[in-house]
Amino acid sequence: MTAEAAAVAASVGVPADPSADAELRRIQGNFTQLPSMLQDVRAGRAIERQAILGAVIEIAQITGVAVPTLKNIAACVEVLDQRIQADRIGIAPMCSAQEQTA
Repeated sequence: MTAEAAAVAASVGVPADPSADAELRRIQGNFTQLPSMLQDVRAGRAIERQAILGAVIEIAQITGVAVPTLKNIAACVEVLDQRIQADRIGIAPMCSAQEQTA
């Protein structure tokens, strides 16, 4: 997935490093910062899927970059978003914050 996003970025002249190891090093020790999409899911808000995933997929279509994984993830997030909006309820963590950091 990160390689696909990096390929889309490169297609418009933006260099990107899709290294999972580099990303893990970047966030290591900062596990209190939750991704905005996760915050949306937990709060029962509409997920910012179009702004985050849709924009990358749209640029990929324009530039001719294949992004099958991103499209599949976007479809799954869309189903999750529809369910959250239909139920009007967030999805709580499966374990406590203390268990997550242990």
